[in-house]
Formats: sequence, structure tokens, C-alpha cells
Amino acid sequence: MFISRLAKKLAVKAFPQIADFGVRLRAIESAFLVLATSSKYENDESSFNQQVIRRDTTTKVLSAMKPSTIVETGTFLGNTTGYLAKFGVPVVSSEISAPIFFAAKQRLSDLSNISLRLCDSRELLRQLISEGVNGSPTFFYLDAHWLDDLPLLDEIRIIYENWGSWIILIDDFKVADDAGYGYDNYGGKKILNYSYIEGYLEGKSIGVFFPNTPSSQETGGKRGYVFLANGKENIRILSSAGELSRSTRNL
Repeated sequence: MFISRLAKKLAVKAFPQIADFGVRLRAIESAFLVLATSSKYENDESSFNQQVIRRDTTTKVLSAMKPSTIVETGTFLGNTTGYLAKFGVPVVSSEISAPIFFAAKQRLSDLSNISLRLCDSRELLRQLISEGVNGSPTFFYLDAHWLDDLPLLDEIRIIYENWGSWIILIDDFKVADDAGYGYDNYGGKKILNYSYIEGYLEGKSIGVFFPNTPSSQETGGKRGYVFLANGKENIRILSSAGELSRSTRNL
């Protein structure tokens, strides 16, 4: 058994595409399982990794911001997409996996203000720029990080350089002072933490806010997250959320 695990680890290290293949295979299995058990989006409890405090915090932020558009990168099975649609504005979401995309499309087909697109998250943002969406306040939920190609820095750069007013919520992000929150770690080479984005944020007037609620009080998947915002009003909105604390490391 030990030799088998060691061989698998060495194979993945030598050929990273093996890990990606495994992820894609599990995605196909998830898509078929969802379609077999529940063909429509039904409730809000599964959104945001079933984390009640994060869902409530995001609701406060969205209610105060009143964005014209909500953009999600990484639809997956549409659990959070369906919840975001409740705010009554257009929700545009991209998914790169075809099986997952079509499963989500089936589940969300009754929600008329959702537009799903089968494409890379960076391509989605470029499409929205060409459509003029970047001219109005936009809330972004960035959750497209699941394969070896990590688009997060490109996503932040495209948003910063092209949108006038925005708030970003990044999923699976390390909360430095609370080990109970999970985060994505790509073999130690790419870790979703502040150091990963710090270089780009340096010198920019971007507010950075982490959850201050202990992970022991959170529910569900207990995945870490961080909010970013530009502009005094958007930063004020995040500052007013009692469940968030501002980081001063990028100032």
C-alpha cells in the first residue's frame, strides 16, 4: 500500500497532468450524480460551501453595494450561482468543464437572470469588457481555481485595469490567523494566501478584508476567503461589515 501511494505521488510530481485528469474525472462523476439526484436548483443552504456566516456577510455586502451585475468565475454545480440570482440583477457565471457546465445549466434553467458561459474565466472577463459591463458597479465571486492553471492573478489584474467600481470575494483563501479555515494549496508551488497576491496589490488603493469570525463558529466546509474592494464607498461597505477586518499589509 505504501509503495502504491509513493508511486502515485511520484507519478503526479513527474506528470502534473495526471492530477488534472483525476480532477476532471471527479467533476464528470459529480455532474452525473447531481443530474441523477436533483435536476433543479432547490435551496440556498448549499451556497458558499454551506457556510452560514459567510453567506450572511456576503448578503450584507451585496445589499449595501447594490451592484448592477454579479460575475462568478467557476460555476461548478451552481449552488452559489442560484443564491446570487436572488438579488435580482444579472448574474454571469463561467465554467470551464463541459460536463459540469451542462449539469449546472440544467439545474439553473428556471432562473431567468442567470447567464452561464462555457469558457475560461479570463475569457469571460474579456467578453464582459467588450459588452460594456465594466462600466457599472460589479460584484465578483472568484472561484475558478481548481486545476494546475491558476487564473486568480490574471482575474484580479483584468478587473483592476478595466472596471471602475467593484468588490471581489475570493474563495478557498488562507486566513492567516485561523488554521481552521481551509484553503487551496497546489503542491506548495501555488498557495492561495496573501503572499500570492501581495505583489500585485502593492501600492494600489485596494481594501483587503478577512473574516474575523473564528472558524469554530462557522458551519459547512469552513473554507477561507477574502474580500477586495476599490473606491472609498466600496471599502466603506466592507468596513461596515462587522464580520470582516481590514488588513493593512498592502498600504
